[in-house]
Amino acid sequence: MTPLTLEVQAFRGWRAPASIDLSAPITLLVGENRSGKSSTTNAIEWCLYGSLVEKKSPGLEERADWEVRPRDAGEGDTVVTLVLDDDGGTLEISRLRPADAKGRNPDRVSVRREGGSTLEGDEAERWIHASALPPWEDYRR
Repeated sequence: MTPLTLEVQAFRGWRAPASIDLSAPITLLVGENRSGKSSTTNAIEWCLYGSLVEKKSPGLEERADWEVRPRDAGEGDTVVTLVLDDDGGTLEISRLRPADAKGRNPDRVSVRREGGSTLEGDEAERWIHASALPPWEDYRR
């Protein structure tokens, strides 16, 4: 699976909607401090692995307790969508957290294959875990 685009809205350092092209053979994130580099990689992790990555230290102490939704994000939902090329077809994985979600509310997850059906909720989570994507512990290394 090859990443094509990442769409982010109200996630960590990304308040306004943004679309990031990931289709080049190498994607390099460069910018000043607090410009969204870590938020971009965290968005991919959260989209694919959900609550497994929340409150987990990635090895950098200042990121040990990161929050998904910025406190000043306004009223829009938190949405991260990762579009992948999967053997010639596109695959879209989305994770949404409503703006008014409370601590224990589950995220809304969906997996949609181009020209195919959409998996949602637990079915989508099972598909992600059974896919060719590495498990969280391997990905994080």
